[in-house]
Amino acid sequence: MEGGNDRRSNEGMVMVMLDGKLLSCPICSQPLVDHSPIYQCNAGHIICDCCRKKLAKHCPSCSACTVYRRCISLQNIVDSATVCCVNSLYGCKELLSFAEKKAHEETCMYFPCFCPKTYCNFHGSKEMLVGHLAVEHNLYAERFSYNLNFKVYISRLSKHKVLISDHDKSIFILQTIKQEQGIVISCVCIRRPNFHEPAFSWSLSVLKTAKHGEDSNMFKSRINMFKSRMASTTFEDGVKNDQVSLLVPLEMFPSVGALKVEICIKEDMTFHNLKNAMISSPEYEMFL
Repeated sequence: MEGGNDRRSNEGMVMVMLDGKLLSCPICSQPLVDHSPIYQCNAGHIICDCCRKKLAKHCPSCSACTVYRRCISLQNIVDSATVCCVNSLYGCKELLSFAEKKAHEETCMYFPCFCPKTYCNFHGSKEMLVGHLAVEHNLYAERFSYNLNFKVYISRLSKHKVLISDHDKSIFILQTIKQEQGIVISCVCIRRPNFHEPAFSWSLSVLKTAKHGEDSNMFKSRINMFKSRMASTTFEDGVKNDQVSLLVPLEMFPSVGALKVEICIKEDMTFHNLKNAMISSPEYEMFL
């Protein structure tokens, strides 16, 4: 019974492929659905309502004097047509009307992400990016929980670490860039830069392990710490150096092994109203 209902609901439907430009105004190149109703001149040339109001008496396609009339047949086609999301290559399976397409694509979760590695041309969904980093660059994701401190080990040679939230599977990239003064550490969330909710804040502290002969109270002492709102990126424009970051002097890194840092990432809806803050020891008051 259910299958029969599906067949009846699909009766009369035809799947076609056509040039998307045919569904845009030939004058302003904007989608006709955004500037309805659709009009035509006496010779049948199409024009959107916005352009018609500016060019009321002459058709810009044939230069003839005209009286514009509604093009009901094309209007019906535009209103009933469904199209794929522009991110269908990255996993989005939504079929959308032209009226829905723009709004959906602005918030579609299957937006393309790019590899942060220099000279790598990969692009795909967030999930594809995680798999790519593991298979092609040997960067395996480390899981964490919001609002809880977790430890990460950073060597002088490491450039990226992949972090995934156990709560909502959000993906973060911890970046390190070597400079003459030390190693710059920053963290970004993989999502559209204009996607603001929820905001993420993060804090990072460098943990110093006591050397032989030092007071044991120095073990795990926090000698650098800061908190900041986290930036969002898809790496479409590559890795940027303008994110809020912490500069760790090279002498703090062990000659063998990796530096231990402690990170906490929080979902913070009110963090947009807070100013960046930092707490650091007098010895290493370095903040970018």
